Amino acid sequence: MKGAVERLIEVCDTIETADGPKPIDDRTQEEIFANVEALAEQGLRVLALAAKPFAGPSTSNGDYDRTELEKGMTLFGLVGLYDPPRPETKGAVRQCHGAGVQVHMLTGDHAATARAIALQVGILPRQVNTMSKETIDAMVMTAAQFDRLSDDQVDELPMLPLVIARCAPHTKVRMVEALHRRKAFVAMTGDGGASSPSLPLSLSSCAASTRR
Repeated sequence: MKGAVERLIEVCDTIETADGPKPIDDRTQEEIFANVEALAEQGLRVLALAAKPFAGPSTSNGDYDRTELEKGMTLFGLVGLYDPPRPETKGAVRQCHGAGVQVHMLTGDHAATARAIALQVGILPRQVNTMSKETIDAMVMTAAQFDRLSDDQVDELPMLPLVIARCAPHTKVRMVEALHRRKAFVAMTGDGGASSPSLPLSLSSCAASTRR
């Protein structure tokens, strides 16, 4: 099994060590997430790897009870993957800003990874490290934080987040709708299925802009 650390840790009872599997206690969890942060702050995408012995029948269609299968796992470690932004991204963001277009990044990455990449390509200002915590919190949110807000609370924000991490498809839809409520014209780009629900909303916005 591989995936986001915060998801896999929920189904892991033990962690593999040089002396064999050991129970995952609170201190171990703190160490795991400290390592996740250290990797993510370098702009790396962090995955956890876990496994357990399985003695059940082998079927071609994978028809298993996932609730039963995906528990009691052993965490084997973390993997940090560097997936750099395309070389032209930074220049494209600069051109957008020069034309008065605000760029938002909605991603499935860990918050620290998203923040590091957004700094690299210029979506977040370089002086962000000198800003107050309140300002930074408004610029960078997780999907969980954003989705907890009602539409009224989102509309009361002084600015919509420039970066939303750990995004699900419905979070992208809510962001497009929030921009529409602020009378903004929106263009959404994406290279995966998670972006597809929000694309029709942004395309209708662009069509309206063209007609005007």
